Amino acid sequence: MASVNSLPPMDPDTAPIENKNDAAGVKKYGYKIVDRDLCGLNKFKYAIGKSSHENGPLSLCRNGLHFCVRASDCYQYVSGYSRPLRFLRVCSIGDCESDGDKSATLALYVEAELTQDEWMVIIHAEATKSGDPHGLLRMAIELTDIKNVHHALATARDPSHADDALILAAEKGYIDAMEAAIKHGAKSFDPAYIVAARHDQSTAMELLLKRSEKRVTAFEDALNVAAQMGHVASVGLAIRHGAKSLDAALSLAADGNHIETMKLLIGRGSLRVGDFNWALIVAADSGNFDAMKLLAASGATNFEKEATRVADGGGYSFEDLEEISPAPGPDI
Repeated sequence: MASVNSLPPMDPDTAPIENKNDAAGVKKYGYKIVDRDLCGLNKFKYAIGKSSHENGPLSLCRNGLHFCVRASDCYQYVSGYSRPLRFLRVCSIGDCESDGDKSATLALYVEAELTQDEWMVIIHAEATKSGDPHGLLRMAIELTDIKNVHHALATARDPSHADDALILAAEKGYIDAMEAAIKHGAKSFDPAYIVAARHDQSTAMELLLKRSEKRVTAFEDALNVAAQMGHVASVGLAIRHGAKSLDAALSLAADGNHIETMKLLIGRGSLRVGDFNWALIVAADSGNFDAMKLLAASGATNFEKEATRVADGGGYSFEDLEEISPAPGPDI
């Protein structure tokens, strides 16, 4: 792994000529994570050793090329990126706006691409300087770097860091990091279980139930978030683990038109006509005709009323209503 000494901060006096500003310019050095194609969140493509430019006016979070002064802060801006992530050391050219952990400019020079090891050296240095391992912990979990997960947890002064790590790792389904967090005293099993269900991490849900010695109790909450997302496997697991109230989950699934999830819930046999009717109202409000048909075929008695209401309020024709007339019973 590279050492901190091998990665000196960028020096304005030795910056490339392309990176020199006029007397009125303002330089700010920092870091940026991009996707595997060197694209940022807005699909703007960067190039190593070159300046990128955006048309004005500059407006933080609205228009400009964004970066962070601290590498540790970049973890917040990688959601949706195609992997593997790539790591850049950058410098603003000209005016720059900053707020909190984020900065923006209309011209950004990419000085160098860093390896993951080099990036983690910088994160380490920032954590040592600040005395707060939170940034190191989050980045290590994001990059599935178990060595640095253990290091961050071992040096954390605040016990809540272990709970944060458990929840973050559950979201990713990163089992080794979850085990490390539990070893270091994490107790937030219910929040982690709900997060795992939201992100369809069934293996993480199983681990949490086992390692908590069955102290997980948030089965209904996990069931509801999984149903809302249409995660069939996590819905089934929450039910097997102990979730019993399925009515809210059915309405949430109907709201998202998650047909397979609805079939699983209906197939449990514990829902009543009133549950079907309420879920059909939710489905009608969302214009989810497939969900309406399934509920009508499963026992809802208010299909005609709700279908007429949707047609009247949404500008649908009666031909549309014929298309969504109750179908034969569901195959569940």
